[in-house]
Amino acid sequence: MTKRSGKWFAAGRKAICSVLILLLFATSSPAEHLQLEPLGKTFPVNEPDLLTELRQQMPAPEQLYKETRQAIDKFQPVAVKPLQRASATRSYHIDPTYTLNQDLTDGRGNLLYPKGYSFNPLDYLPFTGGLLVIDGSDKGQIEWLYASPYITNQQIRILLSDGNATELSEELGRPVYYFTADAAKRFQVTAVPALVMRDGDQLKVHEFNIRRRPEE
Repeated sequence: MTKRSGKWFAAGRKAICSVLILLLFATSSPAEHLQLEPLGKTFPVNEPDLLTELRQQMPAPEQLYKETRQAIDKFQPVAVKPLQRASATRSYHIDPTYTLNQDLTDGRGNLLYPKGYSFNPLDYLPFTGGLLVIDGSDKGQIEWLYASPYITNQQIRILLSDGNATELSEELGRPVYYFTADAAKRFQVTAVPALVMRDGDQLKVHEFNIRRRPEE
């Protein structure tokens, strides 16, 4: 046998062995070559099932709903603006015209509106209905609201300077919002109950002096 033929013979034998190994693993099941025998002493798992433990620690759906409801009922924005009850009935107008205190540019630096440019939002946005601001924690104002024509006027939006908007919304069956400090500044409302409505190109604020109950 020549040296070259000996090399071919060795290479052929390696190829045949490789094929036989592949056939051996191909015909054996995964369980046969992955099954391992335990070594040493084994012990049962005493730890509880994590999912079961989490379910046991979770509150019942009724309790979870109750706690969530309580959190919602107690919620009140930090920026809410408490206002005193109006001591007199009066009306006054405010000019909503806004003047830019700096140049207004687009994302590329192009000038859109120069500093000092003035505009009236009422020329661009409708202000239908009106805003009725009351103190929701004042029982006298709640009673006044029920006796007023605004209770059935769905165009009038009700806002609270104090109190719980969620509870009053459910009681009235209509949306109730919070009156923030920013809104009080923009509409120049200083006392409640107060009604803000459009009057031409201006806004008219009307404060109501409601009678106090004997026990107040």
